[in-house]
Amino acid sequence: MTHHLGQVARRLNDIARASELYTESLRMAREFSNQHMVARCLAGLAGVALMQSQAHRAAGLLGAAFRLFDTLPPFLAPGDRAEYEQFVCQAWFSAR
Repeated sequence: MTHHLGQVARRLNDIARASELYTESLRMAREFSNQHMVARCLAGLAGVALMQSQAHRAAGLLGAAFRLFDTLPPFLAPGDRAEYEQFVCQAWFSAR
């Protein structure tokens, strides 16, 4: 739930609130060993970093998310998958 609120805040351009919500969701996901949610939170924080023109930070977060995604069964909804891929492309071109 907290992760989804982070998505809403990010989409509303409330960067500080999105970062706070993703960070809280990440803490909880780690506490409960929910690797799917850890990866999603890392990707969300990468989206926040991109909004702050921090492409290198976003690339690092996306790399960490990818390492988790790569070890887990596919689970992202098509919309979330498209957003993740958009973040990857944006970080790639911004960090160059």
